[in-house]
Amino acid sequence: MGQKNDWRDRLEAFYKHYQPEKLSGVPALLKKIDGNQSRFDRLLAQLVQKYGPEPEIKKEKTPKAEKPKGTSIKMNESLRNRITAFYLHYNKGKLDTVEDLVVRTKNKKKYEDRLMRMLVKKYGPEPQMEDSFRGRLTRFYLKYQPTKLDGVENFVLKAGGSETQQEQLFRMLVTKYGPEPEFSGIESKLEHLSLSEPQESGDMSDDDNDEMNPLFRKVVYCPIDGMPPEYSEYLTTFGDCLPWLLKNTPNLILTTKGDTTVAEYAASLENGEESTEASNIKGKSRGGAARPNKNIKNKKKTKDKDKKVTIERVSRSKRKFITVVVGLDMFDVKLKEAAKKLGKRFACSASINKLPSGGQSIDIQGDITYELPEVLLDYFPSVDKEKIYTVEDGKKNKVF
Repeated sequence: MGQKNDWRDRLEAFYKHYQPEKLSGVPALLKKIDGNQSRFDRLLAQLVQKYGPEPEIKKEKTPKAEKPKGTSIKMNESLRNRITAFYLHYNKGKLDTVEDLVVRTKNKKKYEDRLMRMLVKKYGPEPQMEDSFRGRLTRFYLKYQPTKLDGVENFVLKAGGSETQQEQLFRMLVTKYGPEPEFSGIESKLEHLSLSEPQESGDMSDDDNDEMNPLFRKVVYCPIDGMPPEYSEYLTTFGDCLPWLLKNTPNLILTTKGDTTVAEYAASLENGEESTEASNIKGKSRGGAARPNKNIKNKKKTKDKDKKVTIERVSRSKRKFITVVVGLDMFDVKLKEAAKKLGKRFACSASINKLPSGGQSIDIQGDITYELPEVLLDYFPSVDKEKIYTVEDGKKNKVF
């Protein structure tokens, strides 16, 4: 009953001060509130926003609990003012939650500090502290290290009120991260985080602000590989991502595809072979002369007499060797499948590598020069045994 009486007194005082003709509607409002604290706080916030600050209740009561609770009431009032100033500056739509936040802190300093840190981390410096030491630190970490915002209070306590220590700290931060940001720069970024109504006039649109502030730029991710579009070309799922890339980023340059755009690369795939223009682009390195394109198949058929498979042992260190096989692709052998089969056969690693001359080789770990020719004939019947050579000291010798 005591709480309801208090609510009635506060509402009656409000309407007596601003709208005396609505005093008769107070009982109906209390009935709607139905003893719910959050509903009363929301109603009071709406009244404050509509009419103005809550007037004082002029009643003379015996202050039984005022002495022990005097400091907490003062603290709550201070916190209420700080939160109200925060939302008035950044998010007016949250003004009706101020009373609920004050109650949830339970008059404990550590909860109040935690609440203010959360608000600063979400929105920015406290409005009345924009030019203070705490405000400068907050702007600094918002720009360079947002994850360290929780440590601002510790720095404030360590520096105390000494301007020398404060400036020394800022010199260290400038040396480590960069120049101290101005508040205007942070303010323009915070406009995108605020849920308040958009401004009707302005020289720059939201898209312009996003371009000017890359820290708050929206990053689009490919739904297939979960990565930004710039990284999709380096993954094995690039083929699956290509339709999405063509739709959303057709002008993205693919560095692994000869610096062609997504649209150009997709067009070359649709035509069944790359166009001459795309091939010329692919054959050029950045800032250098054109180099032969290794991905385009030679239209001229290789003559039978030029077909041959060479097997060479190459030393990697004193006791380690690899066996290099070149020419299997001339006999219509798919090198990837061949590398897998040979790796399983000899229980070792087998990889495909590019040669300086433009071809490809299969590099097999270990010295298997003498066993390999028979295995090639068993696994790949298309290979002519008369065309298998071993290379020793730079000389080619027929195996059979």
